[in-house]
Amino acid sequence: MYQAISDPRKYIKNITSMYWHAINLWQAGDWEALKELDADQLDNEYEKQDVQLFKLVAYLQNNEVIQAKKLLREKFGKSSVPLRRAVLASVYNVLGKARALQDNRAKAEEHYIAALNLSGGINLPLSVYKTRVLEQNAQVGLDEKTTEIQCERLSVELEHTQNRPFNEDLTFCLWLNLRSWPQEWTQIVGKLKTDTENEFCLRIKNKYEGQFYCGKKGKAVVLNSWAPNDSFKLNRWVHLAVVKESDKNSRLYVDGIIRSERDISGMGGADIVASKVELLGNKNSGRSLDANVQKFYLYDRALSSSDICQLMRELPPKLNMDHAEGEISYTDNILPMDNLALKRAMQIRSSAASRVRSLDYHKLIDALPGKMLTLVVVGANDGKYNDPLFEYVRTTKRDTQLLLVEPQSQLITYLKENYAFHPNAHIVNCAIEGKGQLTLYRVKSEYWKELNVPYARERKWPIYRAPSGVTSANKNHVKQWLKKHLAAESLEDAIEEVIVPCESLCTLLKEKGFSREIDLLQIDTEGFDDAIIYSTLSDGIKPKIIYFEANHFSFSSVQRLYKFLEECGYRVFQAAENAIALAEDVDFCYEY
Repeated sequence: MYQAISDPRKYIKNITSMYWHAINLWQAGDWEALKELDADQLDNEYEKQDVQLFKLVAYLQNNEVIQAKKLLREKFGKSSVPLRRAVLASVYNVLGKARALQDNRAKAEEHYIAALNLSGGINLPLSVYKTRVLEQNAQVGLDEKTTEIQCERLSVELEHTQNRPFNEDLTFCLWLNLRSWPQEWTQIVGKLKTDTENEFCLRIKNKYEGQFYCGKKGKAVVLNSWAPNDSFKLNRWVHLAVVKESDKNSRLYVDGIIRSERDISGMGGADIVASKVELLGNKNSGRSLDANVQKFYLYDRALSSSDICQLMRELPPKLNMDHAEGEISYTDNILPMDNLALKRAMQIRSSAASRVRSLDYHKLIDALPGKMLTLVVVGANDGKYNDPLFEYVRTTKRDTQLLLVEPQSQLITYLKENYAFHPNAHIVNCAIEGKGQLTLYRVKSEYWKELNVPYARERKWPIYRAPSGVTSANKNHVKQWLKKHLAAESLEDAIEEVIVPCESLCTLLKEKGFSREIDLLQIDTEGFDDAIIYSTLSDGIKPKIIYFEANHFSFSSVQRLYKFLEECGYRVFQAAENAIALAEDVDFCYEY
């Protein structure tokens, strides 16, 4: 993989391969350093020719024509292909600098992209293009601030939507590149005057809160809620879509995958509002989003999940032609670099969306192929309260076999009671690790009555559930939880150690007669989830779905774990405080 760096000279001592060093210099456009390289030191002929080509470009960039001719004659012989590539790449790079000096950023980026494509192919990482743009602009005295885009408009109004009702069946979708989070409720797209005079509106308040809502009989009705930061990051293209089918359901899609779904049977249509559809803000509120939008489509009918996936790639002719009267489109002008990023996003996201229709946990499990599902839970607790799997297992008509692993011996009785209905549930009292023992830290039972845990009280949990749920191999994790929920001078007195037996998941599966081909691995071990994932996958066990807590890890730990999962063939999706990793080679079978 190419790795762009902002100042290649800083890294010379750390690079052992001259070839990769040359790539870093070339993609940053460090022409002076490139001229000093000796390609003859390389043994690989293909690498040697690449480095010679980079040097040729460097000579041409510095207008050293004599040296360029000499290199061309000595190293490339009679071949004219390298000459054409090098000359054209250099011309485009020079044109890019000229356009940058004229303050024409769009043309400058277009030329830089063309230069890189000519000399390096068309599948380079986006970071390479960005590095080249910044580095070349810097060489002509322009800094990064010159390339920033300011949000100059309040919103985009679609004039021909004033008298078009979209209060019943509705579909809209768009590609959005958000550059900063708003501080107040700000609409992405909507047709409304106020919150209550509202045919439809998709809006975000900040990185944590988002809504799709409408007005009905003088009241604002929220149809879908979502957490934007769980779904996408700033300065990246994301595909958003909403499908509302009156008296059936309302769905919010992110990158073609259902993130929120609600049954709206009997709710009826929204109130009709004499207003225009607006994008990226609302004139009445005076608020706007700092963002770009591409490929916005609006329909007065409910499209299917397959249609949404098609719209992510391009507008399918059948959607545009067969329903021309009910379709409205809008495309914003964006810079070449943004357009390149959008195309890459479309390729990657549409591939995932074609397989994964929904991130609804129960629907994902139900979409797994096969007659018998093998489900493994590590950190099962009592198996019922605050367990996202229990209700599915209790109500599904599919055949399931379960391995429920819980290290706390005092919970095994509850676990057996709650799963007494299941004929094929195997319960094991141990921790998942290599053979031996593990020290856990837990809240002493004599302190349970003194705890003040609002969320446990609201959900009517039994007295043991909240304190047993924070038992961890990390003592500080338990202590930090007690600080919030226990009024005591010494928290140490409320914590006790417990030694539990350990076994590997591989061994347990074999002992209980399970195949290593498991469908689901659900983990809730209070900060130990990543260790379970590392050991399980390293043992050659590859669950089709891995569901785990992601909120107990540091940012660097999360990044390292996600990278490991991706290398093992998973795509990772954030779902509030949890994360779902889906195996790339599994075809989920949906009925809708």
